[in-house]
Amino acid sequence: IHKTMEKAWTGRAAKQVAENFTNKNDFIKRYNSIDKTKFITITNGFDPDDYIHSSSVILSNPFNITYTGSFFGRRTAKLFLLSLKQVLEEKLIPRENIEIYIIGPKDLETCSLVTQLELNDVINIMGYLPHNIALDYIKKSSLALLIIGAGISGITAAVEIAEAGKKV
Repeated sequence: IHKTMEKAWTGRAAKQVAENFTNKNDFIKRYNSIDKTKFITITNGFDPDDYIHSSSVILSNPFNITYTGSFFGRRTAKLFLLSLKQVLEEKLIPRENIEIYIIGPKDLETCSLVTQLELNDVINIMGYLPHNIALDYIKKSSLALLIIGAGISGITAAVEIAEAGKKV
């Protein structure tokens, strides 16, 4: 039913906006009978003006890691969280000296894994924040974490991290 509804809406729409070129091309392939000029791309999340404004974000621990984005499909926090657990158990970084911020939609798998691995004291799953504030977390963090799945979905995140003055 979703595909039927999507095709009907896409056919009736004056324009179809995609968040990246991959999604745009997928729509064009999927609905090849629809005029290709109806499909436009507005690249997700990147607005240079967001880098001009600074917020009042203050990070309290000596070592901070920020991840901005969502986890779904093959893009998951599991490997990072398991690695973090091991680093903390081996006392390579003292728990009281590290804080991780996950900014984006709260997903059940990541929340459950944080609890299961007993990482609630070092992981802050913050949900959505205004874009300029999320970028401020990246700028003020010791490390910006980039986790990507298959495809080019991480390009925008990599550009944002680089624009914030962090190495990718």
